[in-house]
Amino acid sequence: MIDIKKTSNFLLELRKRKGYTQKEVSAHLHVSFQAVSRWENGNTLPSLDVLQDLAQLYEVSVDEILNGHFHSLKLSHKSLGLSPHHFDRFNEEIKNQYEFPNKINQSFRGGIYFTDETHYLVSRTLEPGHKQELALYNDHRTDLSRDTVSFLLNEMICARAHPLFFSLSFLSGSKDPSLIEHILLGIRNEANKYGIPLLDIQRSVKNSIREDSLLFTTTCIGHGVYKNKSPIQSGDILLYLPSNGVHHHGFTLIKALMEEDPTLKDLKVEDHTFLDEIMKAPEPYWEKLHFFIEREEIKTFVHITQFGIFRNLKRIIPLQCQADLNLEKVQIPKIFYILKTRLDYSSYEMLNAFNCGIGMILVVNEKEADHIQFQIGNGCQQIGVLREGTGDIKIVHDLSWQ
Repeated sequence: MIDIKKTSNFLLELRKRKGYTQKEVSAHLHVSFQAVSRWENGNTLPSLDVLQDLAQLYEVSVDEILNGHFHSLKLSHKSLGLSPHHFDRFNEEIKNQYEFPNKINQSFRGGIYFTDETHYLVSRTLEPGHKQELALYNDHRTDLSRDTVSFLLNEMICARAHPLFFSLSFLSGSKDPSLIEHILLGIRNEANKYGIPLLDIQRSVKNSIREDSLLFTTTCIGHGVYKNKSPIQSGDILLYLPSNGVHHHGFTLIKALMEEDPTLKDLKVEDHTFLDEIMKAPEPYWEKLHFFIEREEIKTFVHITQFGIFRNLKRIIPLQCQADLNLEKVQIPKIFYILKTRLDYSSYEMLNAFNCGIGMILVVNEKEADHIQFQIGNGCQQIGVLREGTGDIKIVHDLSWQ
């Protein structure tokens, strides 16, 4: 039995979330604005053919409209048993206990080993995660190969390192080689585009793994030359490079959403499905940024990965500084609008979960900012400035979700 009052309140809520007027909704659906008003007042329901268009406009399902609520309850990393603070505290304890120094970039989460006073090796591993699981289950192996190489190259930028090689380790429950061939060839082809060799793989078959299951880790080894750079300080400018979507992180929340509503993967996102959009490989920044690895104009690079902008950016802000961010001109990919609606998140919650269109942040000297922005080219824009402070991040102008 449909509760008309509940449905009407839900339609009103959905319209307000999108920031539409009744006239804008009526123009999109080719109905009168009085009809939209009657739906929201509980006087009548949309016809079945209009319901389909209305659901697509509001990026929900027809069932959700008729039931008068989202299928998903409010999800968060905390409700799913994850805490960025616990992760960070664990990493700090390990680093302090075993004295793993990192004077290259505090936002880089891989390993660094100095072979002498100026030369160093870096190691960064991409381990199995929910994106890998979803990609393999839904046959997005080509996207997964691109994702793996792009992510690791972006990490090499943060470490100011030139990649030497990739290595792969597979763990499967079957002796059938076809399970790994597509991934192996895909990563090799992607690596070849950048002239990076792929070493012989390691493969193990375990009875404890389901026969149709596959897990793999990919490691990139690189080398760099250490140079004393100007310190990050008040007055420095923050530039950013846009992301093309979710990139590699946030999939714990996404997987939970898809489990609650299996039809979500087929939801239309412009010309693609929701599944196609989330499976996009990260924007590869190597071509735009590798020229700057050994140059001093860019003081540091921050790859916006797990748990969003605050956690990643805060790692490199000196205690005597504060980052003032102006996010109103950030181009937000469509997929984040859908995630924001489905998760019922505020802008602040979105920034703590996803990159929201900000893929990489660069810290540069104020005098160099315009020149670097010009050199990098299209897409690179100023996103903030460092002021005197206490290591915090302040949102001066928020993301524009209009």
